Amino acid sequence: MTSQTMQNLQRQLLAKDEQITELMQEGERLSKQELKQGTIIKKLRVKEKEQEKAIEALQSRLAEIDHLKEKLREKREQEIKYDGKSVNE
Repeated sequence: MTSQTMQNLQRQLLAKDEQITELMQEGERLSKQELKQGTIIKKLRVKEKEQEKAIEALQSRLAEIDHLKEKLREKREQEIKYDGKSVNE
C-alpha cells in the first residue's frame, strides 16, 4: 500500500470513529429523553386515576344531594298538605 492510500484509510477510519461516537451520543440522549417521557407518562396516568376517583366521589355526593333535595321536596309537600288540612278542619 502506498502512503497516500494509508492516509486515506486512516481518514476514513477517523471519520467512521467520529460517526460512531456521534451515534452513541445521540443514542444516549434519546435514551435519557425516553426515560424522562416515560416518567412523565406514569405521573400523568397516576394523576388521571386520582382525578377519576375525585370525579366519582363528586358524582356520588351529587347523587346524594339530589336524593336529599327530593326528600326535602316531598316533606315540604306533606307539610303544605298537613297545614292545609288543619286550616280546613
